[in-house]
Amino acid sequence: MWRILVSFLFLFQVAFSQTGTLRGRVTDSETGEPLIGVNVVVKGTPRGAATDMEGYYTISKMDVGGYTLKFTMIGYEEKGVTDVFVRNQKTTFTNVVLHAAVLESGEEIVVTARSYFAKDSETPVSTRMLNYEEVRRSPGAREDISRMIQNLPGVTPSSDDRNDLVVRGGSPSEVLFFVDNIEIPNPNHFGTQGATGGPISMLNTEFIRNVNFIAGGFPAKYGNKTSAVLDISYRKANPEDLHRKVDLNFGGFGANFEGTFAQNNGTWMLAGHRSFLDFMENLIDIGGVPIYSNLQAKVTYQIGKSTQLSLLGIGGDDRIVIDWTPEVNDYAEGEMDTSHVEHIINKTRQGTVGMNLSHVWTERIFSNFTLSHSYNRFFIDYNIRLQETTRPAGKDELEFKTIANGHHDAYDNTSTENVTQLKSDWTWLATKAISINWGIDLHLPQYHHETAWFPFYDVNVVGGTEEPAQVSVKQAISPQTGVYGEMTQKFTHRLTLNAGLRFDHFQLLHTKNWSPRLSLSYIINERLTVSAATGRYFQSPPFIYITGDENNLLNLKSMGSDHFIVGFDYLLAEATLFSVEAYRKYYFDYPVSGNPDFPFYSTANSGADYGAAGGGELISAGKGRGHGIEFLLQKKLVSGIYGLASYTYSKIEHKALDGIYRDGAFDNRHIANIVVGYRLNKNWEFSCKWRYAGGRPYTPIDEQASQLADFMQIDPQHLNEARFDPYSRFDFRYDYRSYFGRYTLVSYFSIENVFNRENQGAVFWNRKTGAEAFSYQTGFFPVGGFSLEF
Repeated sequence: MWRILVSFLFLFQVAFSQTGTLRGRVTDSETGEPLIGVNVVVKGTPRGAATDMEGYYTISKMDVGGYTLKFTMIGYEEKGVTDVFVRNQKTTFTNVVLHAAVLESGEEIVVTARSYFAKDSETPVSTRMLNYEEVRRSPGAREDISRMIQNLPGVTPSSDDRNDLVVRGGSPSEVLFFVDNIEIPNPNHFGTQGATGGPISMLNTEFIRNVNFIAGGFPAKYGNKTSAVLDISYRKANPEDLHRKVDLNFGGFGANFEGTFAQNNGTWMLAGHRSFLDFMENLIDIGGVPIYSNLQAKVTYQIGKSTQLSLLGIGGDDRIVIDWTPEVNDYAEGEMDTSHVEHIINKTRQGTVGMNLSHVWTERIFSNFTLSHSYNRFFIDYNIRLQETTRPAGKDELEFKTIANGHHDAYDNTSTENVTQLKSDWTWLATKAISINWGIDLHLPQYHHETAWFPFYDVNVVGGTEEPAQVSVKQAISPQTGVYGEMTQKFTHRLTLNAGLRFDHFQLLHTKNWSPRLSLSYIINERLTVSAATGRYFQSPPFIYITGDENNLLNLKSMGSDHFIVGFDYLLAEATLFSVEAYRKYYFDYPVSGNPDFPFYSTANSGADYGAAGGGELISAGKGRGHGIEFLLQKKLVSGIYGLASYTYSKIEHKALDGIYRDGAFDNRHIANIVVGYRLNKNWEFSCKWRYAGGRPYTPIDEQASQLADFMQIDPQHLNEARFDPYSRFDFRYDYRSYFGRYTLVSYFSIENVFNRENQGAVFWNRKTGAEAFSYQTGFFPVGGFSLEF
């Protein structure tokens, strides 16, 4: 009997003992060489290991759940990695790079001030790094990288339904996106032509290793953008465990697969996702149902000991048909009137494929060669239909009757844009304290734009005459060339200087621009680091700006900006950092309207709407200025509570041909975010977010002029002098993990705008009431889903 009982207890323990393995490789950040004898400790446990001759470590029989790992080695900066999840009967692979520390007078030191908040020595200011879990679990972010970045200081959200990155007053066209060193023109479904934002991210969060966001003062290797850089690194597939995942949420469903080939010398990852709102079109009525899908893949292959090849592919396809109809409350019972109904067809298709070939030539020289191609297609068919609208007596609904010959084609846009990029980056470790980087990148753009504007109204929004406009431009390849060099000098383990110079030439616009960059950081003590940076940045106008008018090719040149930044980081505790930064930013040669009806219009205030940015006659004569101070308190998830609190005060102004500085469209002045989360145990996690933003500027509507013209007329004497009410929103989210053998089920539920606050989104003229009115942003909005990993 006792044998049966012992056997039963043994089987019970095997069935319910949930353990996995931690494994990974530690390498030098500069050379990529494996590091031997690195101490790896699992915080909060007695477990640990040391790396072997190939730099690998293994910690087996770890209970399932989330952990924090610490990596230490004499002569290297200590590294902390949070959110490492162990799955039952599986291996979690976590690779780490360590940065060498400069030794003083032969002393052996370990720099620990940035264990959890590492920054590259080339980017000591305005830089924040995030990992996969920090993006995935962020409340209100919908697992969207850009929406998570909107919680950081210096970033202004444009509206609830978009993920635009408006950084320190710059427009959404001024942000550079990289994935694995490959430039992505716009990584969003339904992306705005000429900008970088949209409503839904196309990037797969599951692939992310880390995200490096630089809000200003970035080094010379980054070119052709004037505000910020979002540099995303995708991870390699787990070389020791086949991993699969399926997910289902409010937005759609998808699947991820990964594995190895060529005797584990190669790894691959493949993921696809599709929306399913069109399947429920009869159950919901939102004016239009977005349909989108994407496919992503990454392959890596080790060619010998010194060479690695990686391939990346990202593509998406989107379409939506929108019918805007009048509101029932705008009509009295029994009332009948002719209404103008917008009918819009919007389709986009985008894709980027590329390769990286990295090679270690010697112990001190290594390089990376990149070849990529991006394709973007935009299609917009914007129509206005005249229809007879009636609200029958005793009914709370409208009836519509189409008027014969009442269909008017207002705007058409069929555009394709192709860019091939070749890039070669080199690093030379001249000494232990000096590294020199240099490189060249070549963009080969070509595009074909077919646009037509047929005004429905006799006047524009300022009372001027609207004229039809048609554009047909087919541009052959016109090279954009960039060359850079930079040196990083570590004078001591405390003082680091980075100096760089960049030259850019765009053959089409005949521009030649020199861009000096300089940054400095000094570690005062183990807790306090001060940093500063300055630099000049240039950016070629988006292609849609160049083709907006036949004179633009002669009138436009590269827009420029100058950055001046100073700040400090103070380590309050091991995993808690407090940061303060102040900046000044100046714009010059910004594209502004050459239309005499719009001498006040600057494209710096555009890019956060759907469709296309820019358009019409533009001249590089605009200027801008901004200054601000930013605060950030961030706690990494080492145990229990995590989160961040950020506050930004800024003042942003732009001027166009009329020479008057006015508040910019993205000048909210005050922005605050508080994100707090708590991991209760290996199963439960809760988080919430509160955001406050000062009211954005807008131009009031001239109601009397609008009534006379029977069309919205703005008041040009008070441009951007009115402000929307302040914005406020509270979001809540929970995550729950369940473990079933080799299966892990992650479910989550989130409520955005818990208190259903009415936040003003846009101003318009209500033709029925003859008065100014407001549309509102997203109200109470539940979002949920689950993923199954196996």
